Parts: sequence; C-alpha cells; structure tokens
Amino acid sequence: MDHQLENLGPERFQQLCQAILVKEYPGSTCFPVGQPDGGRDAIQFDIDDLKSINVAFQIKFTRATPNKDTREWVLETAVEEAPKVKKLVERGLKKYIFITNVAGTAHLDAGSIDKLRTQLEALLGVPTVCWWRDDINRRLDGLWDLKLR
Repeated sequence: MDHQLENLGPERFQQLCQAILVKEYPGSTCFPVGQPDGGRDAIQFDIDDLKSINVAFQIKFTRATPNKDTREWVLETAVEEAPKVKKLVERGLKKYIFITNVAGTAHLDAGSIDKLRTQLEALLGVPTVCWWRDDINRRLDGLWDLKLR
C-alpha cells in the first residue's frame, strides 16, 4: 500500500519516521522537530560505548516530487548535511541512515537507490543507507498502532 505521506507535512512525517525508528532501533533518542539538530533527527548510541553513536538518522521531506531527478534532490540535501555528519563521524558514528518520502528507482547499479547509497558513502565516509518512500511504506504496512494514530 502507498500511504499518503505528503498529507503529513514535514513535522508529522518526521514524527512518523521517529516512531518507526523507535520500534526498529530500541534505545533510540529522537530529537524535537524544527530545532538545529546537528545532522541527526534521531540517534542510537553504541550500547558498549555511550559516547559513540551507533546510528544517526536524518529525515528529509518534500511536499511534491522535485522537478529535477529525485536522486539529485536527495543527494543535494545530503550534501548540505555532510559537514554535520562528518562531525558525528569524528565522534564515533558507525552508520548513517537518510530517510525521505521520495520514491527511489531499482535498476541494478543504475537506479537512484544504488547510486545514491554509493555516492553518500563516498561523500560521508561512513556506511550509509537511504530509506526511500517504499521503505517507509513497507515498514508501515504492519504497524497498525502507528497507522491508526
């Protein structure tokens, strides 16, 4: 099912994604919406070293599909976050997950999903994954408590 994520707006979309993260990444810390967050809308600390960040999550929303290639929009948005993420890497960040309501494309090595992952890892210097629209939709499919809310 394709959920109408654009109806949420940026703040509610971020809160929805944070609710998903709390379920998938126990012990995560979610930061308030609309405040300077240092490149992280949520984090999960390394349980063995609470000074190191195991995973940082950055959530980006767009109301409509951008006019340019969606991969380029996501990459440009991630580039803006890169200096902040690099500071987190210096503090022990092990993995970065970028989350967006934009749809990706699946072509092997040529689609936006594969290309963006490769580009973000090269840019940020840390293992990186992007959760695209389909990732959010599939995670929501079984989370009735979130959908009913």
